[in-house]
Amino acid sequence: MQIVSTRVLVIFVIATFIGTMYSLSDLYSMSSQTALKADLRAEMESKVVVKAATASPPPVVVAEETKLGSGVAQTEASAIAAATSARKVFYYPNIELWGDVVKWGSENKATSSEDCCSQCKLFTPAKASDPPCNVFVFCGDKEKCKQQYGECWLKHLAHPEASKPSRAGPEVPWTAGTLDVDMNADPSKDRCTGSVGSTTTGASDDLMDELPTMVVDPLPKSMVENNWYVVLNRPYAFVQWAEKAKIPERFVLMAEPDHIMLRPLPNFMSGNRPASFPFFYIEPAKPEYKHIVEKFTGPMTSKQLEEIAPIGNSPTYLALEDMKRVMPVWLNVSIAIFKDKDASKVRYNK
Repeated sequence: MQIVSTRVLVIFVIATFIGTMYSLSDLYSMSSQTALKADLRAEMESKVVVKAATASPPPVVVAEETKLGSGVAQTEASAIAAATSARKVFYYPNIELWGDVVKWGSENKATSSEDCCSQCKLFTPAKASDPPCNVFVFCGDKEKCKQQYGECWLKHLAHPEASKPSRAGPEVPWTAGTLDVDMNADPSKDRCTGSVGSTTTGASDDLMDELPTMVVDPLPKSMVENNWYVVLNRPYAFVQWAEKAKIPERFVLMAEPDHIMLRPLPNFMSGNRPASFPFFYIEPAKPEYKHIVEKFTGPMTSKQLEEIAPIGNSPTYLALEDMKRVMPVWLNVSIAIFKDKDASKVRYNK
């Protein structure tokens, strides 16, 4: 691979028995709840979600003044326009997006996608705890839309960049839009430069000739009896790796042995801000999960819950120094969630 100024080390967790015995869904259901305590929340909120690549058409970026109805006084109109015009708008033709509906399109009409966007910008939730509008869809093709022609659906998505369209293609008559978040943002062009793996069996294996490997110990039974859920070995392996490995690179990508690399990987980070692949099914902000999440974070508002990144540990990019700080927290919180009876009931729908 080509060496560039910003280098990234790819770490493969070579624990094949984990891959064969346990599905990724178990890992992600656990990692979705690994939030930090209140004194670490500020650091947690600095993390970012990588912009998910989609096959949707490129958006049209518009920074526009909001169109207002004639019933709004001019002075009020000027104030509202000033507050909303700075927001970036990204349009996606022939796309329909998911989202929690904040205003039903069957009862709400617009004259254009721009008009629908203006309604989204100006939408005021009935209660402070209700979500704002950050996603909209408009049906503007009279022939294809039929009875839905002119419908403007206002929606809310906690992480638009983590979602795929509900429908996409030339046959879709909807135009979707997002506020402030570009679902098709381009990654940086930096590349990864090397790779190393770890095995949590405490002994060498037959893959060490294929990939440089560090042998680490499994999680001691004195910490938790986890014979049936060996995925808990993973954070413990990274704690050991971060302490013992001699790594010259500034950045790390945590990946897994079933991640097949077809070409050199870009560094998706923005400066020193971590990045990770988002999973739409990780939803810590859902009301039915709030009491579980707050066991490990303390009281949080709906907005704070939405700011918890919907990610697992892999694939994740972060600075090596950040990794050294975060790995012990990941291990401790994972064990705490594993031992918590209420969290187990949610995980297994009991």
